[in-house]
Amino acid sequence: MEGHDAAYLKESVGPALSQALTAMVTEQPTDSVDYLGRYLLAYVKREEGREARELKFKKAQEVAEAYEKAQQDKLAKEAEEAKLADMPVDGEETLVAKLGEEVEVTSLFPEFLELVKAGTTATSTYIGVKTGAVSGRTVISFVSGSEGSDMTGKGLVGGNPDDEEDKPEGVSFGAFKELEVPEEEEPAEPEEPAEGEEAAEKAPKGPQFLEQLVVENVVRDSTVKFFGVPKLGAYAAVPIRYQSCLHSEGVAVPEVPPEDGSQFVPGYQTREMLLGLHTMGQGGRQFSEQELAFARRLAALLGQALERSEKALWDDEVARRSGAKEAEDSLAAAVAEAKAAAEAKQGEEEGKLSEELLPETKDLEAKKLALSAGKEAFAVAKDALVTLGSSRVPPKNDALKLLQALLLTLGYDKDSFMEPVTGFLDWEKGRLLLKDPALAAKMEAYDPSDLSIEYPRSASTTAIRKLTEIESSPEEHGPLFPLTQAFIQKACDVRDAAPIARDAEAAKAAEEAAAEAAEGE
Repeated sequence: MEGHDAAYLKESVGPALSQALTAMVTEQPTDSVDYLGRYLLAYVKREEGREARELKFKKAQEVAEAYEKAQQDKLAKEAEEAKLADMPVDGEETLVAKLGEEVEVTSLFPEFLELVKAGTTATSTYIGVKTGAVSGRTVISFVSGSEGSDMTGKGLVGGNPDDEEDKPEGVSFGAFKELEVPEEEEPAEPEEPAEGEEAAEKAPKGPQFLEQLVVENVVRDSTVKFFGVPKLGAYAAVPIRYQSCLHSEGVAVPEVPPEDGSQFVPGYQTREMLLGLHTMGQGGRQFSEQELAFARRLAALLGQALERSEKALWDDEVARRSGAKEAEDSLAAAVAEAKAAAEAKQGEEEGKLSEELLPETKDLEAKKLALSAGKEAFAVAKDALVTLGSSRVPPKNDALKLLQALLLTLGYDKDSFMEPVTGFLDWEKGRLLLKDPALAAKMEAYDPSDLSIEYPRSASTTAIRKLTEIESSPEEHGPLFPLTQAFIQKACDVRDAAPIARDAEAAKAAEEAAAEAAEGE
């Protein structure tokens, strides 16, 4: 037991007493017991502090090791993602080849969006086009979506540029915002070049824009507009910009004829679109940088493909127009001849109208004869309408209004040719209807005096006449648009006169019936 007690004392208090006795011998204190007690108390505090420091150091070391491991894991993951990002997604090489060759690039939108969806693991992807103004506001119209997306046909309306407090719908307009670049100090004048050397050109600085707009949590961002039930997830909008020549001012006449003798030059305008993608419904997952880089890369390829294909379509249109002047002159002569004959026939038929007709009925019949004459003149130019439908360059705004009025008059559903957000004629939709020979047949068979026809509000004579209120009929495409305007206006005349004549006939019949009843009494 004694040996056991000695071992216990040596192990438990031996180091403390040894150090205390050594210090006491060195110090030779007057009160040895008090010194020994104070020393042992100080020893305990030192040991506790040392243990605490060792524990703290151990924890710090564990945290550092965990952080280093996390960094290594992160770098390994990024390296793996970068490796995967460099590997083409299934179908990517095929689509890239198509984008480099296809003339009708818009036909590739569905395939393009499915590829972006696969490469970013997005829930949905879609393409929006920034278009002209509605009451001074710009619009983003969504024209195509991936499988399962319901964005096609929807849109966002921008804020009123004259009212700073009027904010745009949603966040997507921010993707088109020009960045504010701070003005740099004026650089020193470059030194004069040495003899035989050319002066270095100063590179012009253009506007700078965002590469992408990312919302990490759409539910927490109050400016995000939802077209369905909000769900956790991220949203990204990647802008697409390219120089477009397929617009109403796309075929320009040069002030100074070019050396190659071209009659026309491209009138380029910057067209803006966006690639939208989101991860809603994926538990709040955010896009990785590799996924966003993939989306940006494909968006850039799409912009390049659209610019290339539009120029090819523009070349075809210019080639057609270069030889169209003679055909238009010939058509104008044929139309003038047919119009004169039809109007002469109209005059003869009007002279045959019975004087016994009610004034309202006679007015209706005269307007129907005028419409018939207009149809005969238009029949000579019906092929020009088909040719116009083959053009990829839309006519100017007044001409588009006339075509919109024509299609509405003939009973076409507005959704089949109008842009749903702006309410303007969508040329790519409308021109396909113009190309269809059935349109000329509908014009020939159309009887605006038929009171059983039900017209929507957008096709009322008031709305139609407003569309035809232009200062002068467009001169492009020869006599086609003057004929179109005349046909629409004459059809409206008949539509307005028909119910008046019906009511007048009904009133006369009622009056005659009352008179007969009175005689019978």
